[in-house]
Amino acid sequence: MRSLKDGLSGILYWGHYRAGFRDHRVISFRTTVSDVELHNANHAIRYLDGTGLLGLKQIALPQFSNMAFITKLRTFLDPEHYCVLDSKIAKLGPLAIRLKRQPTYIPINTQNDRAYRWWVDTCCCLASRLQMKLRPVDVERGIFYLVDHREDDLAEQFLSVIS
Repeated sequence: MRSLKDGLSGILYWGHYRAGFRDHRVISFRTTVSDVELHNANHAIRYLDGTGLLGLKQIALPQFSNMAFITKLRTFLDPEHYCVLDSKIAKLGPLAIRLKRQPTYIPINTQNDRAYRWWVDTCCCLASRLQMKLRPVDVERGIFYLVDHREDDLAEQFLSVIS
Protein backbone atom coordinates (compact mmCIF):
# COMPACT_ATOMS: atom_id res chain seq x y z
CA MET A 1 0.00 0.00 0.00
CA ARG A 2 2.97 2.29 0.45
CA SER A 3 3.60 2.51 -3.28
CA LEU A 4 -0.08 3.40 -3.87
CA LYS A 5 0.11 6.08 -1.19
CA ASP A 6 3.30 7.42 -2.79
CA GLY A 7 1.69 7.42 -6.25
CA LEU A 8 -1.40 9.27 -5.04
CA SER A 9 0.81 11.74 -3.17
CA GLY A 10 2.72 12.32 -6.41
CA ILE A 11 -0.50 13.14 -8.25
CA LEU A 12 -1.33 15.72 -5.59
CA TYR A 13 2.21 17.12 -5.64
CA TRP A 14 2.24 17.66 -9.41
CA GLY A 15 -1.42 18.69 -9.53
CA HIS A 16 -0.73 21.49 -7.06
CA TYR A 17 2.79 22.16 -8.35
CA ARG A 18 2.38 25.91 -8.81
CA ALA A 19 0.18 26.43 -5.76
CA GLY A 20 1.65 27.74 -2.54
CA PHE A 21 -0.29 25.14 -0.55
CA ARG A 22 1.13 22.14 -2.48
CA ASP A 23 3.25 20.74 0.35
CA HIS A 24 0.45 21.19 2.88
CA ARG A 25 -1.98 19.25 0.64
CA VAL A 26 0.47 16.37 0.19
CA ILE A 27 1.28 16.16 3.91
CA SER A 28 -2.40 16.38 4.79
CA PHE A 29 -3.24 13.55 2.40
CA ARG A 30 -0.44 11.34 3.70
CA THR A 31 -1.52 11.81 7.31
CA THR A 32 -5.29 11.46 6.78
CA VAL A 33 -5.64 8.68 4.20
CA SER A 34 -6.44 5.40 5.94
CA ASP A 35 -5.28 1.88 5.14
CA VAL A 36 -8.91 0.97 4.46
CA GLU A 37 -9.21 3.79 1.91
CA LEU A 38 -5.97 2.69 0.25
CA HIS A 39 -7.16 -0.92 0.17
CA ASN A 40 -10.48 0.17 -1.37
CA ALA A 41 -8.64 2.33 -3.90
CA ASN A 42 -6.35 -0.54 -4.83
CA HIS A 43 -9.36 -2.79 -5.42
CA ALA A 44 -11.26 -0.16 -7.43
CA ILE A 45 -8.22 0.62 -9.59
CA ARG A 46 -7.81 -3.03 -10.50
CA TYR A 47 -11.40 -3.24 -11.73
CA LEU A 48 -11.87 0.13 -13.44
CA ASP A 49 -14.31 0.09 -16.30
CA GLY A 50 -14.73 2.91 -18.78
CA THR A 51 -13.91 6.29 -17.36
CA GLY A 52 -14.28 4.88 -13.85
CA LEU A 53 -14.98 8.34 -12.43
CA LEU A 54 -18.07 7.37 -10.44
CA GLY A 55 -16.28 4.37 -8.93
CA LEU A 56 -13.18 6.38 -8.07
CA LYS A 57 -15.35 9.01 -6.37
CA GLN A 58 -17.04 6.34 -4.23
CA ILE A 59 -13.69 5.44 -2.66
CA ALA A 60 -13.78 8.90 -1.04
CA LEU A 61 -10.02 9.34 -0.94
CA PRO A 62 -9.06 12.62 0.73
CA GLN A 63 -8.57 15.33 -1.95
CA PHE A 64 -9.75 13.04 -4.77
CA SER A 65 -13.42 13.94 -4.80
CA ASN A 66 -14.03 16.14 -7.85
CA MET A 67 -13.30 16.17 -11.55
CA ALA A 68 -9.84 17.73 -11.61
CA PHE A 69 -8.08 15.29 -9.30
CA ILE A 70 -10.11 12.22 -10.13
CA THR A 71 -9.28 12.73 -13.82
CA LYS A 72 -5.64 13.32 -12.89
CA LEU A 73 -5.76 9.93 -11.16
CA ARG A 74 -7.52 8.33 -14.15
CA THR A 75 -4.93 9.78 -16.50
CA PHE A 76 -2.05 8.63 -14.30
CA LEU A 77 -3.47 5.10 -14.42
CA ASP A 78 -3.84 5.07 -18.23
CA PRO A 79 -2.26 8.03 -20.04
CA GLU A 80 -2.60 6.25 -23.40
CA HIS A 81 -6.39 6.51 -23.25
CA TYR A 82 -7.37 9.28 -20.81
CA CYS A 83 -6.66 12.92 -20.03
CA VAL A 84 -7.35 15.54 -17.37
CA LEU A 85 -10.39 17.78 -17.21
CA ASP A 86 -10.07 20.73 -14.85
CA SER A 87 -11.82 24.05 -14.35
CA LYS A 88 -9.57 25.98 -16.72
CA ILE A 89 -10.37 23.70 -19.64
CA ALA A 90 -14.02 23.31 -18.57
CA LYS A 91 -14.72 26.97 -19.32
CA LEU A 92 -14.23 26.37 -23.05
CA GLY A 93 -17.53 26.55 -24.93
CA PRO A 94 -17.97 22.91 -26.03
CA LEU A 95 -17.31 21.67 -22.51
CA ALA A 96 -19.09 24.47 -20.67
CA ILE A 97 -22.39 23.52 -22.30
CA ARG A 98 -21.97 19.85 -21.35
CA LEU A 99 -20.86 20.19 -17.73
CA LYS A 100 -22.84 20.84 -14.60
CA ARG A 101 -20.42 22.94 -12.53
CA GLN A 102 -20.21 24.48 -9.11
CA PRO A 103 -18.49 27.86 -8.67
CA THR A 104 -15.14 26.39 -7.57
CA TYR A 105 -15.19 22.78 -8.77
CA ILE A 106 -16.74 20.25 -11.13
CA PRO A 107 -18.56 17.49 -9.26
CA ILE A 108 -18.54 13.87 -10.35
CA ASN A 109 -22.01 12.86 -11.50
CA THR A 110 -23.51 10.99 -14.44
CA GLN A 111 -23.87 14.09 -16.64
CA ASN A 112 -20.28 15.16 -15.99
CA ASP A 113 -19.04 11.62 -16.58
CA ARG A 114 -20.62 11.80 -20.07
CA ALA A 115 -19.00 15.20 -20.63
CA TYR A 116 -15.65 13.75 -19.57
CA ARG A 117 -16.12 10.86 -22.03
CA TRP A 118 -16.77 13.46 -24.76
CA TRP A 119 -13.61 15.33 -23.73
CA VAL A 120 -11.49 12.17 -23.84
CA ASP A 121 -12.96 11.16 -27.22
CA THR A 122 -12.31 14.67 -28.55
CA CYS A 123 -8.67 14.59 -27.42
CA CYS A 124 -8.27 11.11 -28.95
CA CYS A 125 -9.74 12.32 -32.22
CA LEU A 126 -7.49 15.39 -32.33
CA ALA A 127 -4.47 13.22 -31.52
CA SER A 128 -5.28 10.87 -34.39
CA ARG A 129 -5.53 13.78 -36.86
CA LEU A 130 -2.06 15.10 -36.15
CA GLN A 131 0.96 13.84 -38.03
CA MET A 132 2.77 12.53 -34.96
CA LYS A 133 2.10 9.90 -32.33
CA LEU A 134 0.20 11.67 -29.58
CA ARG A 135 -1.95 10.52 -26.71
CA PRO A 136 -5.13 12.22 -25.50
CA VAL A 137 -3.18 13.56 -22.52
CA ASP A 138 -0.70 15.24 -24.90
CA VAL A 139 -3.54 17.03 -26.69
CA GLU A 140 -5.10 18.02 -23.36
CA ARG A 141 -1.78 19.46 -22.18
CA GLY A 142 -1.54 21.53 -25.36
CA ILE A 143 -5.05 22.88 -24.94
CA PHE A 144 -4.36 23.57 -21.26
CA TYR A 145 -1.24 25.50 -22.28
CA LEU A 146 -3.32 27.65 -24.65
CA VAL A 147 -5.95 28.35 -21.99
CA ASP A 148 -3.29 29.03 -19.36
CA HIS A 149 -1.75 31.60 -21.73
CA ARG A 150 -5.09 33.30 -22.47
CA GLU A 151 -5.44 31.77 -25.93
CA ASP A 152 -8.98 30.47 -25.33
CA ASP A 153 -10.13 31.38 -28.85
CA LEU A 154 -7.38 29.27 -30.41
CA ALA A 155 -8.14 26.38 -28.04
CA GLU A 156 -11.82 26.55 -29.01
CA GLN A 157 -10.86 26.54 -32.70
CA PHE A 158 -9.15 23.19 -32.16
CA LEU A 159 -12.23 21.85 -30.41
CA SER A 160 -14.57 23.16 -33.11
CA VAL A 161 -12.86 20.87 -35.64
CA ILE A 162 -14.38 17.94 -33.74
CA SER A 163 -17.65 19.35 -32.33
